[in-house]
Amino acid sequence: MYKESSFYVQLQNLVGLDLRDCRGKIHNLAFVLLGLSIALLRKRDGSLSSLHRSMENKHQELCDFLELSKPIKVISRSHLPVCLKKVFLPHFEKLLFENYGIELSDE
Repeated sequence: MYKESSFYVQLQNLVGLDLRDCRGKIHNLAFVLLGLSIALLRKRDGSLSSLHRSMENKHQELCDFLELSKPIKVISRSHLPVCLKKVFLPHFEKLLFENYGIELSDE
C-alpha cells in the first residue's frame, strides 16, 4: 500500500502536540519523535539513556536525509522525558503501528 506522506510529515501534522518548555522554547516534536522511532527500530534496550545515545549517533544522518536547511539540535537527555510526557501517546502509538508494526509496552 502506497503512503501519500512520509512518517516525518505525518508526525509534523499530528494534532494536539505543543512542546513548549517552561521558557516558551518549542521543540521540533516531529524531529524528536522521528529520532526516537529510529532508536526504537534500531533495537535499543528501551532505557532513555540508550535511546538518547542512538538519537545522538544518528542525528547528522537524519538531518542530511531530511535535507534540513537549518540543522536542528538534538534534544538534551535531561529534557527528553519532560518532552515525551507531553506526547499524546495513543496518536504516536497509532502512527508507529500503522507505519512500522511497532506496539509500545507500558515500560
